[in-house]
Amino acid sequence: MINLSAVYREKDADFAERITRAGTDAEREHVLAAARDFSHRLPVAIESKVAHECRCIALISDAVVTPSPRAIDLTPSLRRKVGLP
Repeated sequence: MINLSAVYREKDADFAERITRAGTDAEREHVLAAARDFSHRLPVAIESKVAHECRCIALISDAVVTPSPRAIDLTPSLRRKVGLP
C-alpha cells in the first residue's frame, strides 16, 4: 500500500514554501518547473518503479477498506523515488 496523500501533501508543502521564498520570476519559474516534473515523475514512480520492484499491485492506502496484516507499506520506497527524505 502507498500513502499517496501524505507524499503529495509533503511535496505540495515543499513547493509552497519554495515559491514563497523565491525572490525573482526566474526562481519562481524554476519551482514551477520542478512541480511539473514531480507531477510527471510521481505516476511513473508508482507504476514502473515501486510496483515493479515489489512485483506486486500497489494500492493507495485510502482505497483499502480492510487492511491486511500482510500488506506492505510501500510509501518509504515511493518517497525515495520522488526525492523526499
